Amino acid sequence: MKGKFLRKILSVTMAFSMTAGIVCLGAVPASAAEVDVAPLIATNSLTNNSTISSTLISKGESVTVNAKASGGKGGYTYAVLYKKKAEKDWTVRQGYKNNQAVIVKPAKDTDYDVCAKVKDSAGTVVKKFFTLKVNPKLQNTSTISKTSIVQGEKLTVSASATGGVGKYNYAVLYKKLTDKDWTVRQGYKDNASIIVQGF
Repeated sequence: MKGKFLRKILSVTMAFSMTAGIVCLGAVPASAAEVDVAPLIATNSLTNNSTISSTLISKGESVTVNAKASGGKGGYTYAVLYKKKAEKDWTVRQGYKNNQAVIVKPAKDTDYDVCAKVKDSAGTVVKKFFTLKVNPKLQNTSTISKTSIVQGEKLTVSASATGGVGKYNYAVLYKKLTDKDWTVRQGYKDNASIIVQGF
């Protein structure tokens, strides 16, 4: 009787151990979890989010390349290069540095390629390109109908311009040579033919 009781206890203990063993075998060690789950996580690739302040300027003006990045391995550095569109060789405006705002001031009125590069701590490099159009410098080519008139006579200012960027607006002012203050005949408007009278 005592032997049967001991066998029952042993049976129950073994069953419990087996059940507990199944539970333990079902648990995954931390190191195994890292190995199995890692391939399922998508790689966050390096992305170049750089921007340029303008793609159209006139000669003598400048643009700012704002270098930005996301993803990759962090520790970003930035480089900016530019060249005339018709040429092959690039001018390095900034080698790889932490500085993100890089000013580019082209010397000629022509089309340029601008390249912003980002590099992460793993050495991965991603480029982004911009086309920059540089127009000739703004020139005022306005003329006046007469340079000598009698009192009360009218004259016409023919306002015109070349170069620069965008649509032109014209303003006309006049004053006596002995005065300091100007009289505004027309504020900035697209009207290019302005009659002046009242001298």
